[in-house]
Amino acid sequence: FLCISRSSLLTGQYIHNHGAINNSISGECSGHGWQAGPEKETFAVHFQEGGYTTMYAGKYLNQYGIPEVGGVEHIPPGWDSWVGLVGNSKYYNYKLSVNGTMEAHGDDYETDYLTNIIRKKAFDFLDNVNDDQPFFMMLSTPASHHPFDYEPKYASNFTERSAPRTPNFNIPNGLDKPWLLRQGVQPLPDDV
Repeated sequence: FLCISRSSLLTGQYIHNHGAINNSISGECSGHGWQAGPEKETFAVHFQEGGYTTMYAGKYLNQYGIPEVGGVEHIPPGWDSWVGLVGNSKYYNYKLSVNGTMEAHGDDYETDYLTNIIRKKAFDFLDNVNDDQPFFMMLSTPASHHPFDYEPKYASNFTERSAPRTPNFNIPNGLDKPWLLRQGVQPLPDDV
């Protein structure tokens, strides 16, 4: 549950305190209860109160930016510069909230690949930050989450490599293992 983890990271609180229990609006993933309470107490709010200039770019909470919870106009408290991905992990064909204004992106690698957009926005922030003031920047790419869209320039990297096949590789997980380990195809096909 990505929203739960990010909510804990942003607040420093356990689930039973911040209230985000799943990835839905009713589960307080950027829902009204989250926005009215825990979101107003994230570490970014405290950094800002302490004199930091703050910047966020990338994936926020899975339901961020949808109309039912304020749309792209909603900028979470504590962020001076805001570039929030609307919805969940995407690298192409997505929308961003750039300081409360919607910015749409298509499927052209050169102009739309999300990781590179986050990088550009981060450098723009750094170019304009006050040298006499502390700053905090949080960059949140969707990397490690589905979809696994790599940059085209890396398409031929590691094509001849595979994970080591040690004796404990691909052992079927029986009922003695936690439910999560028993998920998916087992054993894994050789091409994985």
